[in-house]
Amino acid sequence: MLALAVIAIAVAGVGIYLAIDTREKAVSEGDVQALQQNLEQRISTATGSAEAAALKAEVATLKAKVEKLESSGGKGSSGEEQKSPQSAKP
Repeated sequence: MLALAVIAIAVAGVGIYLAIDTREKAVSEGDVQALQQNLEQRISTATGSAEAAALKAEVATLKAKVEKLESSGGKGSSGEEQKSPQSAKP
């Protein structure tokens, strides 16, 4: 009977020690918030880079279309020659 009491006290002591040790190593709410802000910043940076790359590709495509239109002699998208505005004629 005495041996069981000693074992019970020892187990309780170990439990208390582990609870204190775990609490000391626990992450604070401030640590979690700082990590969250860091991750959000990295995500927005990565997203911004992807958006910038997409915009650069779109600009390159548009430049190529403009160059093609300029080199084709000023023809419109339907193949007709562009007419000068009425106000430009004397």
